[in-house]
Amino acid sequence: MKWYQFLTPYLRQVAYKANDEMAWGRHDAISVVSILEQNGYEVIGVDVWLPTSPGPTPYLHDWTKTDSWSDRVAKSARGFIAAFEWERSAEPVFNIVAIPKDDNTTGRKS
Repeated sequence: MKWYQFLTPYLRQVAYKANDEMAWGRHDAISVVSILEQNGYEVIGVDVWLPTSPGPTPYLHDWTKTDSWSDRVAKSARGFIAAFEWERSAEPVFNIVAIPKDDNTTGRKS
């Protein structure tokens, strides 16, 4: 998870943590997408979780990047996070999957 190094101490602190992954509430997740863009990473997926214990409960409707990187794709990830709605009373958290822009053919998580 190399891109975590770019996050502010605040974002690392408020993240919901599950094993070696993090997820954030809506506003903070959008901030994470912006930080990634500014540091040469691309968002290739957004997983929606219900923050449960001992680990997350995944939601079935996630966003996945399916074509090459562009500003439009980043806005799609941001737009997905901003517009996501569900019927549950608990607030979702958003786990972001990102890779360096120069490594966009491997599909691996960073």
